[in-house]
This record gives sequence, structure tokens and C-alpha cells, in this order.
Amino acid sequence: MSCPSLLQQQLRQRLKDKGLSANALEKRSGLKASAVQNILQGKSRQPAATLLQTIATELDCSVADLLGETPKKLFATTPEVTSHEWNSKMYIETLHFVEKLLLDKNIDFSKELLLKYANEVYEYSMKGGQSGVDKHFATWLIDQYPFHCSQQ
Repeated sequence: MSCPSLLQQQLRQRLKDKGLSANALEKRSGLKASAVQNILQGKSRQPAATLLQTIATELDCSVADLLGETPKKLFATTPEVTSHEWNSKMYIETLHFVEKLLLDKNIDFSKELLLKYANEVYEYSMKGGQSGVDKHFATWLIDQYPFHCSQQ
């Protein structure tokens, strides 16, 4: 038996914390039968970004949280913010930074992909109480691109 991945560990723990079974999560979120089970059993080693986003939304966390790679410093010192005021200046800064990262990495991207990454980085930065874009997280997220692009 192989060692469970960080994704499997995080998913199991978050299911337990929510009092949900894999089957219940699949039904609640409209996922295909066995989609979550396949991750938990190691059958799905590179699940699509859309699948992970659906699971993360239902479990009230981010995809980065599920992957177990969220920088700990933000949540260790800052309580999670459930809502925040819109900061248009920061969102535009986020869009520009994410666009630059994608271009620098020669990633051919659509408007939807740019907005998806910008939204994730913006929300993460706001939850962490950042006064600007969390560039470390943005870079980490874009570095996951081959994993995320399996299904845009």
C-alpha cells in the first residue's frame, strides 16, 4: 500500500470535519459517482482543476488548501476572513501580476483562465489580510499550471 498523497489526506480530513462521506459529497455537488472515491483511493492522481474547485467549494476551502500547499504563515497568524470589502485597485493589480506570470512562463491562456487564477489569488490575498497581491501564492499557483490545465 502506498503512502496517501497530501490531497488524499486533506480530503479525508475535510470530509471528516464536515461530517460528510465521499458519496454524500459527490451527490451534494453534482459530481460523477466515484469522482471523490477515485481521489481517495489513489485512482485519480491528477484530478481536473474543475473537479478540485467543485470539491473545494463544497468543503469551504481553496484548491490550494486541498493540495496541502497553502502557505501556513497566513493562516497561522491571521484568522480566516469570511467576507471582505471589494478592493478594485488590488484586483486590477492581481490581474496584471497573474497576466505577467502567465506570459513569463509562455503559457497560452484564455480570458477564463486568467480570471480564474486572478480570482483565486485575489481571494487568497484578501483572506490573508494582505495589503497587496500575495505574489508567493500567485507564483505557486501558476507553477501548478500543467496540473490545473488538464480541464479548463
